Amino acid sequence: MSSTSIQVSYSTSMSMQWEFEKSPGSVIYLFSITYAIAITFSIISCWRLDNVRTKVWVAACGVLSTGLAVLSGFGLLLLLDQPFVMTVASCPFMILGIGLDDMFIMISCWQRTCVLDSVPDRLAETYKDAAVSITITTLTDALALFLGCSSPFGSVRSFCLYAGVSICFCYLYSITFLGACMAFNGKREAENKHWFTCAKIPEDLPSSSSKAFGYLAVSIYGCFNLNEGLDIKNLALDESYLINYYNNQGQHFAEYSCNVMVAVKQPLAYWDADEQKHLHRCISNFESLNFVNGTLAWFLSFVQYANATNLNIQSQESFQTHLSDFLELNTMFKHDINFTTDNNIQASRFFVQTLNNASTKDMMIGLRKTAEECPVDLLVYHPAFIYFDQYTVIMDNTIQTVMVAVIVMLGVSLILIPSPLCSFWVAFAICSVIVGVVGFMALWGVSLDSISMINLVMCIGFSVDFSAHISYSFVSSPKSDVNGKAIDALARLGYPILQGALSTILGVVVLCMSGSYIFRTFFKIVFLVITFGLFHGLVFIPVFLTLFGAFGKWF
Repeated sequence: MSSTSIQVSYSTSMSMQWEFEKSPGSVIYLFSITYAIAITFSIISCWRLDNVRTKVWVAACGVLSTGLAVLSGFGLLLLLDQPFVMTVASCPFMILGIGLDDMFIMISCWQRTCVLDSVPDRLAETYKDAAVSITITTLTDALALFLGCSSPFGSVRSFCLYAGVSICFCYLYSITFLGACMAFNGKREAENKHWFTCAKIPEDLPSSSSKAFGYLAVSIYGCFNLNEGLDIKNLALDESYLINYYNNQGQHFAEYSCNVMVAVKQPLAYWDADEQKHLHRCISNFESLNFVNGTLAWFLSFVQYANATNLNIQSQESFQTHLSDFLELNTMFKHDINFTTDNNIQASRFFVQTLNNASTKDMMIGLRKTAEECPVDLLVYHPAFIYFDQYTVIMDNTIQTVMVAVIVMLGVSLILIPSPLCSFWVAFAICSVIVGVVGFMALWGVSLDSISMINLVMCIGFSVDFSAHISYSFVSSPKSDVNGKAIDALARLGYPILQGALSTILGVVVLCMSGSYIFRTFFKIVFLVITFGLFHGLVFIPVFLTLFGAFGKWF
């Protein structure tokens, strides 16, 4: 709010929660834009000049299939009373990319079947080629997300659960609903009917490595410059009044940090000399911290008031009597004391003003340690601590989750891709993509927090998709030499992989226009994952398999 002479920015302890709850609504209108883009891209990329062989309806059904998967996954979990947190709102954008990737793989495999074969035979051949490849990527994506359910962060658990279940439904609809749509479309093709009018077309008418080192060097440099923690103002929408508040706070009061509440949780005989010494010692310990500017405590002010007016507060009766008078004169302290019905003090609080000369993590840990050392039972609290708490575990938890997921992905690859060397390179691709994403997201101004951690867990699954497709196609190729296998794999899956990557990027690109930091972060990381995953799948993996696969014993 402002006037000609005064400008005021404001915030309350509930402001961030209220603003946080507005974030999902800020991207609802983007869903329709995203799905319109996805349908348009799918139809254009599957369009053929041949009015019989074109796959327009299959492309449209592929987008519908992913929409059904999201509705089914979300509906099931909501029926089971699973909490829907704000971060889950980004799931539909991710599921759309996965579903379209599966669709493009299936269409590519269908296109390679013999047009003279019956529809059941063509569909069987399609599933023979596509089923294992799609199953590998679904397993890796779902496992990576379900592993994220072990995270200590509720927002991460909710996102991973909703996304993992939706991916399972996406797989189910791809092999059932989408397969049925392809069969109906195949029947139309077999009867030589127009894709739109379904009228029969007359037979006589035509149907009408240094770069790798450079990439890793930049990525590793970025990893060492990765910041931990979440800037609280990023949780609010760009147009929120809180942004102005935090900007003004940083501009005019940058030297100060949180005004932290310290609650005395136990009843005390505040009039007793020994209890007074204990409380004074506790307050002095807080004030001696190098990041504490001072304290505001009703107890200290009351003692000063009593000394200045020569009041005796050494007995319970006199203490309570004079305290009542003191609170009438100093109403700001009324809410700092919790009285029982018989006018005894059940609990009280005081405030510690901290400075910005220490990290928020060190400040929070230091205050808690000081409270634990006090002989009085204390509780240290500030609304921002719910976000600062992640600093203490975010790095270790992220590394642990990523390492476990990589090991699981390697196990899945070894089971479903009958080649140790291919499985090794798939695992290498996962690690390389993760390093690249972490490094480049740091260079792009994204810190490691619970929001980016969600996306990193998701990226583990995404990073394996393209490499697994190419590796499996390489192993299953009938060609005898490694060069022929690589060429055959790229010829069979290069275009559908490119289609899947572009559709995923188009599915999330609208999020870059979001007014929420959370959804912009989602876009940045998905963009990096898809870009690096595509680069590894179409460039690194074929080259490495060709170079190291020359030792024919591996295949």
